[in-house]
Amino acid sequence: MKDRVTVLSENTRGAIVALLFKRVGDSLLATPALRALKSRHPDSNLAVLVEPQVARVFQNLPYIDNIVVCAKSPNALRGS
Repeated sequence: MKDRVTVLSENTRGAIVALLFKRVGDSLLATPALRALKSRHPDSNLAVLVEPQVARVFQNLPYIDNIVVCAKSPNALRGS
């Protein structure tokens, strides 16, 4: 899985980053929407931002190009 983790810069074109949840069930429910998104935009780079315990949900999905593992919850990154 480590080879699928990349840093996306502001110059990255055609990138779609999906901010997902820290719960496995919510992430599983999001997978059909992500598959449809990739199907609609096949040339895009589809990345997911997840917490470590959720990364395994996306590990073998062919329509996910990159998995970005965040040690903190996305809410914690807001600084509030």
